[in-house]
Amino acid sequence: EELKVPNSLPEHLNEEDLLKYGKNLAELEELKTLEVQFSKTSNDLEETKSKLSILEREIRTARELEEKRKQKIEELLLKGKEAFSENRLEEALDDYLHVLEEDHKNPRAVHYIQEIKNRIRDQEAEKKRKDEEARKIAQEARECFEMGKKYYRENNFEKALESINLALSVGGKNSEFLEYKEKCELRIHEIEENLNR
Repeated sequence: EELKVPNSLPEHLNEEDLLKYGKNLAELEELKTLEVQFSKTSNDLEETKSKLSILEREIRTARELEEKRKQKIEELLLKGKEAFSENRLEEALDDYLHVLEEDHKNPRAVHYIQEIKNRIRDQEAEKKRKDEEARKIAQEARECFEMGKKYYRENNFEKALESINLALSVGGKNSEFLEYKEKCELRIHEIEENLNR
């Protein structure tokens, strides 16, 4: 209930009563000021409680989001490690890059990305070596075959067959090589038949 200060003084007061009245009036003014301050403090307190409640919700939400982020990172790390161990390097790299989007300094992701780069470099070097080896084998097979064709044109069918068989053993099955092999065998067979008559 609100305190009210009277507008006028009663007329029958003596000096002592007047002093008491003044003192009471001052106390009443002070109480009124305190009441206003209390009301403001109470309102401030309610506002602070409301802000604190909002802040607590925001902190809870931030913690939940951080926990989900950490869980997502762990899932990506596990998925990336599995892909890496199965040599699915592009998939692993993609997973680790997604980890770095969430945590740009994640040491496991950084480590595996470097390992992927190393493995890709090694695989490319191995592929290049094998390609070069295959090219040399194909070249060697082609040279044997060309020698066989030369012998064939010279009617040296046995040497031609020997060279073509070598080409087939070095370079694997090749329709052109097989065709000449059949021609050589046919010519050798014809020669043997003519000799046996």
